[in-house]
Amino acid sequence: MKKNILDIILRVLFIISFLAIVIIIFLAIYMYVDTFGGDGPSPNLSDWGTFGDYMGGTIGSILGFASIVLVCFTFVKQNNSQILQQFESTFFNLLLLQIEIKNSIRGCLDVGEKGLTNKLTGGEYINELVKYIYSENFQSDYCALEYKQYLLDRFEDLDQAEQTLGFYFRHLYHIFKYVDESNIPDKMKNKYIGILQAQMNDNELHMCFLNSFSKYGIEKFYPILSKYNFFENIRSKNSHFDKLKVELYPNTKFKFNTVI
Repeated sequence: MKKNILDIILRVLFIISFLAIVIIIFLAIYMYVDTFGGDGPSPNLSDWGTFGDYMGGTIGSILGFASIVLVCFTFVKQNNSQILQQFESTFFNLLLLQIEIKNSIRGCLDVGEKGLTNKLTGGEYINELVKYIYSENFQSDYCALEYKQYLLDRFEDLDQAEQTLGFYFRHLYHIFKYVDESNIPDKMKNKYIGILQAQMNDNELHMCFLNSFSKYGIEKFYPILSKYNFFENIRSKNSHFDKLKVELYPNTKFKFNTVI
């Protein structure tokens, strides 16, 4: 944010300096001609030398100031470009690592009477986990608070996939935090959060949604997800889910919603 303000200040100073130079040049010429002009241009070289000294002394300082502003402006632009390159390099490396962490997930699910599932990996584990959590139908008179508690119970009581699922969410939060705290414009932050969202399928979004208001994510992860309206593209599961997501994220404009 500070660098954005500095960039704007330098742009304004550069424009002001340019306009000041133009105005001072015309004003200086007018005043010189009005005072020493005569009937036309002088054929005397000494007169032209005097005129040159006059103009140099009049606009020299403003030209020097404009040169300094231009150098500073160029430096800031180059520095911003380097900052963006460094940010992108780190961001995409973190994104690749997130995919590797997802693929490394290993775990079994305890699905009640059916017992433990076979060991599942990566996206397959997440898909089965989401299917299990949302498997039970609710009566129409259940409120969003009851549905929220039901989802929390099923999500928080599950085995955390040999701890790798927790690592998945911690690293995902780290990517969000890195983007949010980076020294790039807010518009670009939204762009990279969008890229992150595009790498996640709907079941991953649902897992992230559940984690956001669980004991694992409510304190740190929930605020940043809300800030960037991260769940605007999450698919509807049922009317209870739609009521819950609107209650949890009232400022998000959801694209898929059965509740108006």
